[in-house]
Amino acid sequence: MAPTATATPPKTCTNGKTINEGASASYSEAGGGEYLIHNNNWNDDAGGNTVITACDYNNWYLISDTPNHSDMSVQTYPNVHRDYNDVPLTRITSARFAGKGPRCSGCVYNIAFDIWVGSGFSHELMIWTENWGQRPLGNVVDTVSIGGHEYQVWRSGSGDGGVITYLSTTPQVSGDMPLSEFFKDVQNRGWRATTTWQVDYGVEIVDTNGNPERFDFTDFAITD
Repeated sequence: MAPTATATPPKTCTNGKTINEGASASYSEAGGGEYLIHNNNWNDDAGGNTVITACDYNNWYLISDTPNHSDMSVQTYPNVHRDYNDVPLTRITSARFAGKGPRCSGCVYNIAFDIWVGSGFSHELMIWTENWGQRPLGNVVDTVSIGGHEYQVWRSGSGDGGVITYLSTTPQVSGDMPLSEFFKDVQNRGWRATTTWQVDYGVEIVDTNGNPERFDFTDFAITD
């Protein structure tokens, strides 16, 4: 199914679970599959603070207060994800999503899928559904149309590994992302890995201009 540009589903999380920086919480879908919401402040050297409020794996939001800093580095990646143990890429076909940022003056962030292909950290596939002032790693190497949307293809590294980022040329606040088509494309670009161990969706925050800003995630489900 092609991703669509529909409005964010009308969900409001109230009285949810608080997930502080570095912590995570587990949720199960109706079929028993597990999703984790992770407040992943993996860098966080600028001294910001991000707090997640979660009602479910497909209904959560965060407030981030991250100061400006000169190096434009990503500080934190709060996300929802599913862990896999080298599951074949052919098993994972698509993912439903809905995420929207504040688009605030002076803020820098991207809302994105982050998919680790293979058994380690050598192949990183990113799909940016909304970009606000950020630049992907590497350089533009191509422009492609996947699922009815146009993407700039950015690449850091070459051959079998590195980071490939698909930057949507128009914001996508919700839809159904055809992940299998992206897997085929990276393989055509030289990646030989055929499995994955994690599929994430969340926001890479560089800064929120030193003000508390809200990001909402109101849908997520992987078809596998």
